[in-house]
Amino acid sequence: NESVFAYAAQHAEIRTVVISSPWITQVSPSSGVKLLRKTGLVNAQFEVLSPSVLTTLEQLKLTVERWRQVGKQVVLVAPPPSDGSELGACWERSLRGQLTLGAELDCALNRASYEGKRSEVLKFLSSVESGLAIPMIRFDAQLCGTTTCATSSSGDVLYRDSGHFTHAGSLRLAQNMNWAATLRKAAP
Repeated sequence: NESVFAYAAQHAEIRTVVISSPWITQVSPSSGVKLLRKTGLVNAQFEVLSPSVLTTLEQLKLTVERWRQVGKQVVLVAPPPSDGSELGACWERSLRGQLTLGAELDCALNRASYEGKRSEVLKFLSSVESGLAIPMIRFDAQLCGTTTCATSSSGDVLYRDSGHFTHAGSLRLAQNMNWAATLRKAAP
């Protein structure tokens, strides 16, 4: 991260920094992951932190402030709605006419399952929206209805796996959600 920061800070043509992460390991105490925060400028000293919404929000705030100090704007891209199901594999089996197993035989994503399994991430994203002035691209409003979240659109499979969009899915969402306008709005 330090080398990326140093490079971007020295290049004025880089005006906007896009931050994206699944966030689950950073915000979920049950993830089993330990976070490291650099405490010393010399000898690479670190403090071990437990994952939580508050800790990650504080660290993100420091990161955003650091980028802004060198004249960069920040945009956060939220993770796709997911409950951990391998949606891409479901679609692959379905399109090949193979047996499709799982809770949703039509490869749909159950919204309640998503919200339950990603509750800490959703709480974090809401905290970012209310507490930090960072433009954010979120997919919930575009993809999720009352009971399910879309995993395909106009014949395009949106998900490659449980946490990534397909190339075609990314293009469709970028156009439908006008990501370019969000990035232009964020640019200094």
